[in-house]
Amino acid sequence: MHACPDSLSKIPPLVAPPALTRFGARRYNAWNDEVRRRYGGRVQKVLVAAGFTCPLSHPRISGLAIGTRPDCLPDAVLDHLAGLARTHIIELEVGVESCDDAALQRVNRGHDFACSADAIHRAAQCGLAVTAHLILGLPGESRTSMLEGAAQLSALPVRALKLHQLQLVRGTAMARDWQRDPASVPLLEEEAYIELLADFVERLSPQILLQRLGSEVPPSLKLAPQWNMRLSALAPRLTAELARRGSWQGARFAAARA
Repeated sequence: MHACPDSLSKIPPLVAPPALTRFGARRYNAWNDEVRRRYGGRVQKVLVAAGFTCPLSHPRISGLAIGTRPDCLPDAVLDHLAGLARTHIIELEVGVESCDDAALQRVNRGHDFACSADAIHRAAQCGLAVTAHLILGLPGESRTSMLEGAAQLSALPVRALKLHQLQLVRGTAMARDWQRDPASVPLLEEEAYIELLADFVERLSPQILLQRLGSEVPPSLKLAPQWNMRLSALAPRLTAELARRGSWQGARFAAARA
């Protein structure tokens, strides 16, 4: 059966949601895409150990990405970093790890979510770009609290986010707890993490850049979980799950705020 040209012309074309059009095939706000737009190509981060003079004087060093805890950011430190940011790229990475105070206490983090929120607000007031770190799957945290964390982070002046799945490192207190009683430290399997990741990203502000979707502990140090999936597979797996749902980053963001 063939439709006549007139009837075809009356069918409106499919139009992707604005957010989906902006994100392209990835369906989320990827850090790498933003870097290419801003700098015209790849920017490489090089890890350096502290304990020597600052490398800002090296001709091939354009700036610093500094990772720290929220309770290690007094105003004097933020003021100093803000001064450096006037002439160099300064990225401040803050280890939030969880938005649930019970989970933070369970892992003996030593600070609450209010401490993270305060540090992020003060850093933003100094004009610093903040990347938050978050671990999905900490013991004592429910699926509901993890998804609520997307809305809580979205309410802060966070520019980018690094997500990590919970991994157990040999010799740590949490690893010993798991060895004594695996039920005390539930671990996410691959499929469950992808599903949780997609649920989280749907509730996250579309303005926040996703700089990392997971992490890898060296095999010699990692006790569990033992996934067959490499870190490089996370991005396409997330995109595939969002495509399967017909979804994208921020698809449920407005509903989460209501």
